[in-house]
Amino acid sequence: MGATAFRLVVDAVRSLDVTDQVVAAVALGLGIHLDAYANANVSAQILDNLRSTSVTTRRTALREHWSSLHLALGAIASAAPSDRYLRGQLEPEVFEKLAGLVIAPAAPEPSPTSQPDSHRPPHQRKVVVVGGIAIDHIWRVDQIPEVETSTLASTYVRTPGGKGLTQAIATARMGLDVALIAAVTDDPDAGEITDRLTTAGVDLALLQRIPGSRTGQTGIHERPRGESNAAAWRGSAHLTLDHMEKHAQAIAACDVLMVTFEIPKPVLYRTLDIARSAGRSPLIIVTPGQPYPDGTVSIEHLSEIDYLVAHLWELEKFPRSPEARYDAQLLSQELLEQRVKTLCILDNHGGAIYPHGSVRPISTPPIVSLKEGSITRDVFCAALALNLSDGRPLTDEVIEWASMAMTCFADDYRSQLAPTTPTRERVEREIALRGNR
Repeated sequence: MGATAFRLVVDAVRSLDVTDQVVAAVALGLGIHLDAYANANVSAQILDNLRSTSVTTRRTALREHWSSLHLALGAIASAAPSDRYLRGQLEPEVFEKLAGLVIAPAAPEPSPTSQPDSHRPPHQRKVVVVGGIAIDHIWRVDQIPEVETSTLASTYVRTPGGKGLTQAIATARMGLDVALIAAVTDDPDAGEITDRLTTAGVDLALLQRIPGSRTGQTGIHERPRGESNAAAWRGSAHLTLDHMEKHAQAIAACDVLMVTFEIPKPVLYRTLDIARSAGRSPLIIVTPGQPYPDGTVSIEHLSEIDYLVAHLWELEKFPRSPEARYDAQLLSQELLEQRVKTLCILDNHGGAIYPHGSVRPISTPPIVSLKEGSITRDVFCAALALNLSDGRPLTDEVIEWASMAMTCFADDYRSQLAPTTPTRERVEREIALRGNR
């Protein structure tokens, strides 16, 4: 690289935010921060590794000293990325930004009254998921057996599950920086679960590890179009209030907080209180599955939720009037009166969003033949997190994007025994394809 080209690249790198600068400098071997690191007392061995001609050595040094290298540049870092996430997600995103800066002239500064036409990239938006983990045992059957009968299953799948796990993975696959708060055991199932989370790029630093306990198990009968029933045993590991206090700063500082009813109700309440007590409160998305035995949540804590994303049956004990138990419109009116900010009810045709004063349909393309299920809902929540995590309002475009994310999962589900949730690129590609038809 000639001197002029090198200076052009360095200038472009220095115009990025700190994390992107650090990633680019290490990937390209630019060495532009070595003096700053030395002045911050970063060890000579680390500096030597960052100077290495081997990009693998440089990447390892970056990941192992992620936080201290950011601090040397005056920045607070989120959790260090996995090697897979660094190579497969962060570096390509940074290179794409650099290409735009090097090839195209800089855009003019926006006027003070104009709206910014770009947002923070997803990997800089922090999401904390608080929920449960388990091992799912799924039997695919033509008909769910009646009492005192049996049936043959066409397939059997054993896979890590739990709403906390699936929401964390679905959100990480959208490209967001995700940490999971859940209770994890030390039995053999726990290793399988943490391996799955690590592969997906989910930060495990906030897990509560409870030795001597057992991982929860869920048995699921599922028909070809997705109708299912389940029996869940929660296991003997449960989140504690002390653990939530330990990580109160991470909860208060995140951009999006996603919570499920898999956690003890006192832990749910304390988690919401921590989030709302922050000076800059995160967006809070809550899913009420599995409903608590008494079926309700206090009005005080319902009012702390930005988006309550539910199936109608999960809310049947919430309304005051019996007529509202199975009527989404009446139910939404009652919950909005109880200060729920936005209610999303999903069903086999998509569903509807009930913000104050209006109803907005959630429609999915007619080719979807899979019934709405728990993982479909997790994908919808992940899509909300991606699109609303930078302070954007709920628009028709956001609803369309979230609907397409569910559609992509449903399309992929039919061809896979253990389907994966869609990436952001998968959803955007499908939107573009359908827009060109």
